[in-house]
Amino acid sequence: MVAGTPAAEKMESIPMLAPQLSGSTSAHMSDTELHKLLISEKMRCENHRTNYETLKTEHSRLQADFMRSQNECKQQSAERQNTQEKFQLLLAELRGELLDKTREVEELKLQVLSPQRLDLLKIQLQQEVEAPMREHFRKLNDVR
Repeated sequence: MVAGTPAAEKMESIPMLAPQLSGSTSAHMSDTELHKLLISEKMRCENHRTNYETLKTEHSRLQADFMRSQNECKQQSAERQNTQEKFQLLLAELRGELLDKTREVEELKLQVLSPQRLDLLKIQLQQEVEAPMREHFRKLNDVR
């Protein structure tokens, strides 16, 4: 193994067991060290299991949050699209009403008498009223 690699560091952290040289003392030390090593490994294993379960639960929660956020985003997008369509319809309706009102104003402007047109109408009216009277007076003058 190459020194400085994670595998080498792991191997260095595990105590090397002395070979059984002399009877029960070495065997007893070896069993004690093995027992301590086994307990340490079990604790590490349990710690990893706990971390895994925590991460698994957190991952599930985050996935649910993500799905909820995606659904909210889709819903808000649909609502925005719906609102935009309603706005476009309302805008088209209001533009139509504005066009109708503009036409109505133009028609009313044509009906409103300007001072020049009023004078012209007065003259025409006067001529229409006076013409029969003049004719009547002319006939009366001719009879005399």
